Amino acid sequence: MGVTHYITTDHGFCTAAWVRENIEAMIFGPVTVEEMKQIIDSIYEPISSETSEEKLEFNSIEEALAEFKFDISAPRWFPERLGEFEVTGTIMPDHKSIYAWVETDQKEFLGISFSQKGRDNSATFIEKDDDPPALYESGGVQHYLVTDHEWRKAVWMQGDIECIISGNIAEEEMKQIIDEWNHPYYILFIVMLLHSISLSVIYKTLREMGGSTS
Repeated sequence: MGVTHYITTDHGFCTAAWVRENIEAMIFGPVTVEEMKQIIDSIYEPISSETSEEKLEFNSIEEALAEFKFDISAPRWFPERLGEFEVTGTIMPDHKSIYAWVETDQKEFLGISFSQKGRDNSATFIEKDDDPPALYESGGVQHYLVTDHEWRKAVWMQGDIECIISGNIAEEEMKQIIDEWNHPYYILFIVMLLHSISLSVIYKTLREMGGSTS
């Protein structure tokens, strides 16, 4: 193939990097060196022209995740100014994916993809600039944050689902999307806490009323 691939490991994560025709490519994730080599080899395998593909459209991310039976929740927060998302799904013999995106009149863009791959575990290419990826932990999950000039991207694995967020939004907004996605129970906890306080006040009031009438 004539291309030199540089593979490094760091605390359970493996990174492969190479340059081909002046394009820098990088793959990273929680895989072994042997698995990384298999991923790289699969890049250069010929693609069958008989691959079947089915395209679907959905009304929401929640509907698409339920239809595809992806074991992951939908994001819970996006900047309100962006509006409603278009949602599509793709089914292939060894690959299922969901893609949601929105673009405003001001050319603000945000996209999110969910991918569940088959045994081939083919590589996903993430375009980036020269700045190194940054690790961001939220909800016990490690997220890779990368930049591509004015674009920001977040990449991580949730079980067997690969998740990617990309858009020309602020870093703080990207992290808020991730944080609220990974902490779904704090609102329920607050509601339960307020409910418990309300019941305590009611019981105390009833006891006081009962004591005053005796």
